[in-house]
Amino acid sequence: MGAVHSEEVSRAVAGPQAPGENHDRCVLNLYSYFLSESRLVMPTLQQLLTSEEQAAINHAVQQAEMATEAEIVPVIATISGRYDRGEDLFGLVVGTMALIVAWILVPRPEPVAGSWEAGAPWWELVALVAALFVGFVGGASLASRYPVIGQLFTSRGEKAAEVAAAARRVFQEVEVHHTQSRAGVLLYVSLTERMAAVIADRAALTALGETAVNELCQAFTTRLHSQPLAKALVETIQLTGGRLATHLPATSTPQGELPDAVRVVDLFGKAS
Repeated sequence: MGAVHSEEVSRAVAGPQAPGENHDRCVLNLYSYFLSESRLVMPTLQQLLTSEEQAAINHAVQQAEMATEAEIVPVIATISGRYDRGEDLFGLVVGTMALIVAWILVPRPEPVAGSWEAGAPWWELVALVAALFVGFVGGASLASRYPVIGQLFTSRGEKAAEVAAAARRVFQEVEVHHTQSRAGVLLYVSLTERMAAVIADRAALTALGETAVNELCQAFTTRLHSQPLAKALVETIQLTGGRLATHLPATSTPQGELPDAVRVVDLFGKAS
């Protein structure tokens, strides 16, 4: 049904920059997003792409769909999942560090020669346990507020699974699968994970074949690695449209069942 590939998107977002250009705008807005008061606040489409870039992407979709029965839907996600395990691991690291600090700082009574009285008072154990607990909760909460921290403790396999799951949710939520011809194709890129996915509905998958869908996804990530985000999307849309026009040509006036516009989705891949 689809393919997922990982890729370095940070360079694709910023792109080659000449004096006076602001291709690093997307990176800066993502940075602000992760340091905002609420992690549910995400960059808007206007912050990620200029109006000219949006228009170019939307025009590419319109042109591609004129020659095919398929519908092409480009979607940008700032992040695709909540990495709870990574958050807990970061909390454990912070808790362990707090425990070590407490062990060093908590005063201990000097041993008295000839005395068999217990050396460490009960409150020392309480202080160590409290330091561990507070450090764990504080670290996990910090990673929960700023999701990029949890990713540092998350494997690439887990990220790929989250991106694939988010792409499938978006595929359903934006109704790519509800077209009359069942020939919708989702082009999904998740900036934080630096991964992309291509998901084709039944008719498009049958026409193209799974190998071709995987090739489209690989070409998508290759472009994201070397080009600005908007240009990578435009060229991938054109490539996808060209292949669909060959294998699934338009047989009537295009219906335009889905909006010909790039979309941005929120933290957990929910379309907005």
